[in-house]
Formats: sequence, structure tokens, C-alpha cells
Amino acid sequence: MKEIPLKWRWTFALPAVHVCMCFVSAAGWLIPALSFLAFTWTVLMMADLPISLLAYFLAWRHPFAAGVWILVAGTAWWYLLSLGVQRLKGSASRVAYEKQ
Repeated sequence: MKEIPLKWRWTFALPAVHVCMCFVSAAGWLIPALSFLAFTWTVLMMADLPISLLAYFLAWRHPFAAGVWILVAGTAWWYLLSLGVQRLKGSASRVAYEKQ
């Protein structure tokens, strides 16, 4: 089995945290004993702010669609952010190496 390089593993860390937060907040809404966890939805909506603007408008009439949008598009957003940082970090280290 081929092993994923360490630098690529970090690319998946933030999207994985995002998916876990989505499930934790869903558990907070669905299970009454875990209702104290529902505040994570507010944190999630603030963290996904460019992407969650559509969810704010969708939530009034279509709350399920807004939740699915945050789960799918928000996770993709964090993946693209992580990938961009990883690429920028790689190009910055390559430029520093070439200057030596």
C-alpha cells in the first residue's frame, strides 16, 4: 500500500476537522442530551463565512439544504484553503532553496 507523504496529510486535517464539527453540531441538534454542543454550528458558520453567506439566506426556507451546503461546500472550502497554503509553503521553500 502506498503511503501518503506527510505534507499531503496536513492538507486533509482542516477539512476533517470541519466534517467532525458538522457532525458534532448535528448531534447537538438531534440528541437532546447533547444540546449543549449545538453552539458549534454558530462557530462553524462564522469560520465558513465566505461560503456560509448562501447558507444564511437558505436557512430561512430550506434549513436542510443550508446544512448540506455547509457540510459539502464548507469542507471543500477548507480543503482548497489547505491546499493553497501547502502550495504557497512549497513554493516559498523552493524559492528560499534556490537563493542559497
